[in-house]
Amino acid sequence: MNKSQKLDAAKKREEAAKLRRLAASQKDNAAAHVRQSKKPIYDGQSDICTGKANVIESIAGANLATAARLEAEADCMESDI
Repeated sequence: MNKSQKLDAAKKREEAAKLRRLAASQKDNAAAHVRQSKKPIYDGQSDICTGKANVIESIAGANLATAARLEAEADCMESDI
């Protein structure tokens, strides 16, 4: 494994870490929407907040999946598969 491959693997791991951090923030945001949906201030807010929470959770899941793929790619690069 040459220096370029090591650098590329490190960059992939760094990007994966950023995506995991983003996903954690998104999950926290989704949880806030769920909490708000349980104590709506106006008619229809519960449905809106629940819908937003579902969308944000979905995006967070996609970011976690991308992070997992990047980690797997970095592992492959490091093991020279």
